[in-house]
Amino acid sequence: MNPTDPPIITATIVPPPHPVEEIISADLVTTPAIPTESPQPTNHLAEASQTSSQSSTLRTTSIWKIVQSILGIPHRIFQFAALLFLLAVCSTIPILQWASLGYMLDAGSRIATSGRWRSGLPGLKLAGRIGVMLFGSAITFLPVWLVRDFAITGQLIDPLSNQAFNLETISWVMFGLWICHVIWAAVRGGKWWHFLWPQPVRFLREGWRPSLWNKALNRLASQFSRMQIPRLLWLGFRAFMGGLCWLALPASLMAIGLRGEERTPAQALVGFVGAVLMMMAVMYVPFLQMNLARENRFRAIFEVSKVFRQYRAAPWAFMFANFFTLGLAIPLYLLRIEATPEEYVWLLCLFFVLFTLPAKWFTGWAIYRAERRSQKRIWLSRYPAFFIQWGFVPIYIGFVYLSLLVVWDGVASVFLQHAFLIPLPFQGT
Repeated sequence: MNPTDPPIITATIVPPPHPVEEIISADLVTTPAIPTESPQPTNHLAEASQTSSQSSTLRTTSIWKIVQSILGIPHRIFQFAALLFLLAVCSTIPILQWASLGYMLDAGSRIATSGRWRSGLPGLKLAGRIGVMLFGSAITFLPVWLVRDFAITGQLIDPLSNQAFNLETISWVMFGLWICHVIWAAVRGGKWWHFLWPQPVRFLREGWRPSLWNKALNRLASQFSRMQIPRLLWLGFRAFMGGLCWLALPASLMAIGLRGEERTPAQALVGFVGAVLMMMAVMYVPFLQMNLARENRFRAIFEVSKVFRQYRAAPWAFMFANFFTLGLAIPLYLLRIEATPEEYVWLLCLFFVLFTLPAKWFTGWAIYRAERRSQKRIWLSRYPAFFIQWGFVPIYIGFVYLSLLVVWDGVASVFLQHAFLIPLPFQGT
């Protein structure tokens, strides 16, 4: 090789690291594009319309609730009137008198436990249902009573008249139909519209089925169990006996002090001691009875130290409760001046229940405040409330003395005081 010649360049062919097919296929594969989120335009008009629709719905709901509350006021009044009527009727029946007292104590104990005034009317809806049934039965009985009155009048005018006899027969037939109508309305639920239309087609279609009557009996048993009459009877009996234990000695001393036309100094002293003991008793008995109802213990009726501790925690609440208890009981002595026929006693008992039930509410409220605070108030709060009570309690004792001279039961009115025992005008006839 001549050194002057140009150098010979040799090239070495290096095989590719991958086959040609893989390179070509790799070039043909495209990488998927990552979608990018672009901001969507906000629809302010849609949001505004949705907000306005929600606000209008809430406004409509609120207005409808207000309308329902207003329309429900007459219904609530009717339920409360039915409850007062049932308690008044129970007050006139010898054994159920304790149930009436037990209900009022139970109402106050619910407030003493929860602190909610609306819980002071247990069984209000049930009383309203019973009132609807009684009212519907009375309204549908009016035609029967009218025909019966015509029949009695015809018999008085002409006892041998055929028309009077026919009216007598028609009245008895109507009375039997009225009984069937009331039972059938009660089986269907006892609503007010069940008394307006008897649904004779349904009676012919379902009245013969035992399942319908079994269901009605089960519903009746369930409603009766909800009334809790045995529990209220037991509660009222224990509260009655416990209150009588506290009032027996002061009432006996007061009665001894008033016996005879010429009273000796010793007799006057006995009467004075009885009056002082009575003033002390009436300041504690309402709260002792309420503690018995709240704790469901008969021993609570004798735990004076507990009432004293509760008074120190809420003295003004106790003072107001005692004021309402005694103040609402004083006007009722006017209804005990003269005896009322037995068939109208329940009318007077309406006022006794109406005046006694709020007193139990205030008593329960006072105990609730005392139990919630549970700390002794300062003497500047306790002593004024205590001396204020000694200002109006003698006024109540004065009316008790006055009742011995004017009321129908005489000396028994000192023992059986309606402010603490049975809400009844008098015990005898």
